[in-house]
Amino acid sequence: MSDEKAGHRIDRRTFLSGAAVAGGVTVMSGLFDRRADASEKPLHRQPSTYVQPNIVFIVVDEMRFPQVFPAGITTADQFLQRFMPNLYRLWAPGVKFTQHYTAGVACSPGRACFVTGLYPLQNWMLQTRTGNRASPVPSPAMGRDFPTYGKLLRQAGYVTPYVGKWHLSPSPDEDSGLAPGYLEEYGFDGLTMPDIIGMNGEGFEFDGHIADQAAAWLSTRKPGDGPFCLTASFVNPHDQQFFWAGTEAERYQSLYANNVPPLSPARAWSVTTAESDPPRLGYPSVPPNWEPEKALQSKPSTQVFAREFQALVWGGVTDDIQNLSNYYLQPYGQGTDPDRHIAFAPYTYWERALDSYTNVLSMVDHHIGTVINSLPEDVAANTVFVMTSDHGEYAGAHGFVAGKLSTAYDEAFHIPLIVADPTGRFTGDTDTPRGQLTSSVDVVPLLATLGHGDRNWMSGDLFATYAERVDLLPLLRSNAAAGRDHVVLATNEHAPQGVNWNNSPTHIYVLRTPEAKVAVYSKWLGPTAYVDPASFQYEFYDYATERGREGIDKLTAFGEVF
Repeated sequence: MSDEKAGHRIDRRTFLSGAAVAGGVTVMSGLFDRRADASEKPLHRQPSTYVQPNIVFIVVDEMRFPQVFPAGITTADQFLQRFMPNLYRLWAPGVKFTQHYTAGVACSPGRACFVTGLYPLQNWMLQTRTGNRASPVPSPAMGRDFPTYGKLLRQAGYVTPYVGKWHLSPSPDEDSGLAPGYLEEYGFDGLTMPDIIGMNGEGFEFDGHIADQAAAWLSTRKPGDGPFCLTASFVNPHDQQFFWAGTEAERYQSLYANNVPPLSPARAWSVTTAESDPPRLGYPSVPPNWEPEKALQSKPSTQVFAREFQALVWGGVTDDIQNLSNYYLQPYGQGTDPDRHIAFAPYTYWERALDSYTNVLSMVDHHIGTVINSLPEDVAANTVFVMTSDHGEYAGAHGFVAGKLSTAYDEAFHIPLIVADPTGRFTGDTDTPRGQLTSSVDVVPLLATLGHGDRNWMSGDLFATYAERVDLLPLLRSNAAAGRDHVVLATNEHAPQGVNWNNSPTHIYVLRTPEAKVAVYSKWLGPTAYVDPASFQYEFYDYATERGREGIDKLTAFGEVF
């Protein structure tokens, strides 16, 4: 790399902007100033000389890849620079994967995919846990025998602290006596107890504690301490899930209480006033691919059910463009269930949903900065930063005011993946975003290979498990490397008994290529994984057209627009 080119990069990008003091340790700027292009260095050396990088793995909850913007912003780069400046410090000098997808939705399935590198039907984490501790409420826990990036890195001599949201198994209370080692069988030292699974307002309430806990651990590290992989797993922007029934809980609950006769909401959320009035940012009145409920009638019936169900639990927004101020109740199930009622907000809430989502993204970005700033410079100089999310968020797309459940839309599955390396040993060509398809199940092999220095860890059963995952390391080095020719996506979230009013199939499997996407919706027979062939519903989107890429025009198998 020429000095001129290196200087150009230095001027445009700063990883640690300014000096910070964390835990009494001074943290300086400019770590990327000394990096070399990975294309000029071997990927790894002999095991005796390979310098294992530290890894800081930052995970957020419910962040989709930026795609809808307020006035004056047209790209993801501009969006992050304005609203998530700390994450931008990783994005700008890092490798940015712009077509990265979670293999599973929602929370627990998505997390199991990037923790194990296995698909949902391999790790059997098919549904989101409803509780954070062992309780009488049935709630799945991920099997302890599966490989994880924690186990694989420990085999290479790493310590693997895990801070923040886990949401894959029961967690003890801090004072229960069971706390020490509760994630040991998964390959991690679990430092946050009880688990924070993301109820209303918990991102606002707890993300600062998660950041401080991670920073306290990182700030004491010294270069000779040995390699580590610290996971800092935040709750936000998950608080968006509760827009608007949770963010405006008093208004929401009063609609039911003031009805004659009084009614009860499906869930009375706690009041979180801190997120009730986000700044107005100049978003369009609806997202570009917003659709009214009647437009979903031509799509798999699950989408109509899912929109109604999510509105029942977290609040709906009217499709009536003339309604700019009226809040009202409406029977659930398109009027078929008089015992349940949805609270609807005015049409302006489609825009406010985007304001709300951006607000909680900015909130978590502040805490991401705390983690980045906590590393001593001499430790950070040998640290690779990896950032991703467990799944995405609708934020108004296709008429879903919030959430991520029960569709095949990109907004639920398309997530960020950023890898920043101040040494430049592993990354190169960083000015060029990676538009190749990649999957969250590719992350475990990446982390393991960074830790081991080569892919020799992948032998025996591990070879059979991971050999077909895409090797992300060549993609880190060069945009010329190949990605996937397809990704496989799945969501299997099961609705409570009695609310699936139109008897829709809830097992959704998706094959997505750069050119198209096909989704199959089905039911399973009883308590089995055998598919009921009579339940199949399909959708197909041709990405050669803009309306196909936006998930609006669904095609038949013969290419005819419905």
